[in-house]
Amino acid sequence: MQLLKGSDAAEKATEVMQLTTIVRGKDVYMLLGNYSRTTSKAEVPGKDGWKLFLVKGIVTGENDEKKIQWGEIHAVKPESGVHGSLTHLSGGGGSGVVLQDGTLVFPMQATDTKNGKGVFLAMRFIKPKKKWELSSGVTDGKGCRDPSIAEWGENQVVAMAPCEQGSYDVYKSPGDGKSWLGAEPISRV
Repeated sequence: MQLLKGSDAAEKATEVMQLTTIVRGKDVYMLLGNYSRTTSKAEVPGKDGWKLFLVKGIVTGENDEKKIQWGEIHAVKPESGVHGSLTHLSGGGGSGVVLQDGTLVFPMQATDTKNGKGVFLAMRFIKPKKKWELSSGVTDGKGCRDPSIAEWGENQVVAMAPCEQGSYDVYKSPGDGKSWLGAEPISRV
């Protein structure tokens, strides 16, 4: 999503808001990552320049009368995990997952200032600790976008992203979404 400023003739995208969602039962979680394309001051790598927001909604009504009742918007600030050289942290665009223990895991995208390339990572909200943390590593985006995360069997989480060449990159995590390992890509069928 892009927020536009200016007249109709000269509209420019000034802010990018990439969102990612999780739906579980009647609960809907939406995470937004926001960064400006027109800011003259360069974003400093690390967590200080990130603008992340979470809003939770609840589905109400039945059948054709369903609506989402949105709650308050909360600022999100990761307290641990990889930060160092990352800028433009935003939601991954795909869907996330609620783990069996209630932990929210969102797919994320960012830019690594070391090489200017896009990377994937995950961000988790650990409810008992009331703490946000980024995954302990990042994966090379390699022309892939909009990663999604799903639970796969017992104690395994899988992230998958469609890539320019028509395949899907796949990454596995041992149940918690904190660390990720490359898995066999899925080629076009």
